[in-house]
Amino acid sequence: MSARQNNAPRFRCVNARNCHNSSADFSLVETEIINALREWLKGYKVKISTVGYEDDIKVAKKQLAKQEQELKKLSTQLDNAFDLVEQGVYTLEVFQSRRAKLTLAMEALEAQKEDTQTFLRNLEESQASQANLIPQTEELLDSYDSMTNEERNELLKEILEKIFYYKGPDRKIEIDLYPRLPKR
Repeated sequence: MSARQNNAPRFRCVNARNCHNSSADFSLVETEIINALREWLKGYKVKISTVGYEDDIKVAKKQLAKQEQELKKLSTQLDNAFDLVEQGVYTLEVFQSRRAKLTLAMEALEAQKEDTQTFLRNLEESQASQANLIPQTEELLDSYDSMTNEERNELLKEILEKIFYYKGPDRKIEIDLYPRLPKR
């Protein structure tokens, strides 16, 4: 082994007592990561074309519109209850009971509406994240060789949460990628 090979960057486990992973040459691991990323992207492109968020977003928007319509209806009923008490049709006790029921229903519906808005926002963010993930990964793969180490690192961090490698006794390197996929 030459002196130059001894100085080549390597991955090694710092917890030798609990880690049985052999050290590995940085450039070999890096090549395997890029190859694994290429394979993952191929599969993800196929999957993304069949799974989308459009239908879920439409359903959430319809649900939100329905909730807003129901809130308007309840608000109108509450206004009518005020009118009926002013006209003497409702006694004060009947009005108070009716107002309490309508107010409770409005509060519950408002809470449901907030949940639906949060769900819709999450779906839209996931859709945007999903749409950005492919171009970011393609950019990384297309220009990886011309990027600086800092640029590579930054883009890898945007695309991946973490990476695990394992170097077996046969010296073959296995890579596990954990992409930053949209959350549902």
